[in-house]
Amino acid sequence: MATIVILIKDITKDEYKAHLKSLDNESLIYRFSRIMTPEAIDLYVDSIPESNHILGAISTLYGELAAAAHMAVDDCGTQCEVGISTDLRYRRKGVAKELMQHILTMCTNRGIHQLYMTCLTDNKAIINLCKKVGLAVVSSRGESETVLELPSVSFASLNKELTMNNMVVADALMKPYKAQWQAWLRKNR
Repeated sequence: MATIVILIKDITKDEYKAHLKSLDNESLIYRFSRIMTPEAIDLYVDSIPESNHILGAISTLYGELAAAAHMAVDDCGTQCEVGISTDLRYRRKGVAKELMQHILTMCTNRGIHQLYMTCLTDNKAIINLCKKVGLAVVSSRGESETVLELPSVSFASLNKELTMNNMVVADALMKPYKAQWQAWLRKNR
């Protein structure tokens, strides 16, 4: 299989809904601590304020949404809670880690001092991801909370985000050739 190239960008609420609805029941339980009906997913996503970020990791080889994250920043703009989920076909390929690293950079560059996630303690995939990117994990009574104190904004963090944003622009410029590229990939998989 070809190497998966991932592009991180804002996605629409409809794209996020479709991603969440494509997850199996186990994934929904890990993401929300309960099974979510399609109607409940619609209500959840529709309630996300426009000031929040909904990010997607897009496979530029196949044009598919590989993972998605919701970043909810508190009213003071100093803390961010993150929820992340990965499409079954893209798990264990580093997609969620790349998305999390982008989230860490975005938060740093916006003056957010703390990032956290809450998950079920048996959600080993998220706990391992959090540990890989430096979040401290505290578990009790079946739930785990992960926390990371973020550094101050720096030239390096600004440059990292700018580089990722430039990739989005480059991807947009290549869109006219996307169908040909995808047809070639399907033929040569």
